[in-house]
Amino acid sequence: MATASTSAVHKPLPALQLTTVAHETLESATTAANLPFYNSENDDTGVYMAENGEFRAFANGSPKTPTCTIRRKHSQVDLVLPSASAFTEQGQPQFFWPPVFGQTSVTWNQVFALIKQPEHLWDCWKPSKTLDKYNLHDQWACWSVGEGVNDADGNQTAIKPPLREVERHFGSLNSEGKHLKSWRSGISSKDRKFWQRFREIPEYIDSEAHNRKVSPLAIIDELDILGQQDKQLKGLSALTKHIKLKREAASLQKEVEAQPTKRKKAVAPRRPLKKAKHDNL
Repeated sequence: MATASTSAVHKPLPALQLTTVAHETLESATTAANLPFYNSENDDTGVYMAENGEFRAFANGSPKTPTCTIRRKHSQVDLVLPSASAFTEQGQPQFFWPPVFGQTSVTWNQVFALIKQPEHLWDCWKPSKTLDKYNLHDQWACWSVGEGVNDADGNQTAIKPPLREVERHFGSLNSEGKHLKSWRSGISSKDRKFWQRFREIPEYIDSEAHNRKVSPLAIIDELDILGQQDKQLKGLSALTKHIKLKREAASLQKEVEAQPTKRKKAVAPRRPLKKAKHDNL
């Protein structure tokens, strides 16, 4: 019986063809894969993690249709956020990520309203340098606008909140005069002393500008000139001490002026003593 040949005839495989990808596309895809926190989900939360491990909030709004290549843009004024502990209620389960801020631009008022434990704010928002490392203009910026945060190359990548607003919201008293746990609760005596010295000049500028109805920059210019004219007042430490003594003297003067003037009572003239009458014996 004849049998058909069982040997199969195989067709040769086609030659392999390598598909090339444009360099820009490959680089973009690789970057997107290696950068967590840059996806559309985190664009929606309004929060991302910086290279140093700190949380940031977007100052820019999210694009309508974020993708791997079209993402929410970073800016020099992205908000430096405290640790997730600051947003957690005392005694409640610990958060590991800050609250969701949404797709719109995040503001400091939004952040302040969600703080539950202000004692976690000092380490994140305190001034970053010693007093004499600042000049007047830089110190005033920390107080009124916020201190910039730079990367390793010296480029500003984010900003801390204005310390005036931090103190107003999380000082010892709130706007209603009620005692609160301060953002300075638990700090060392060294830090406490530093803060008292740091705030001396900015609060003086605020007070003088308000009382004299002039721009704060005018007061800063006066202090600059004072430091140039008197070498003993060169540097913020010396100038701070001068302002403190000036404030204490003015406070003492107000106390003296507030005290009612005490008039001495008129002394009634003494009447001449009557001569004792002698009984006629």
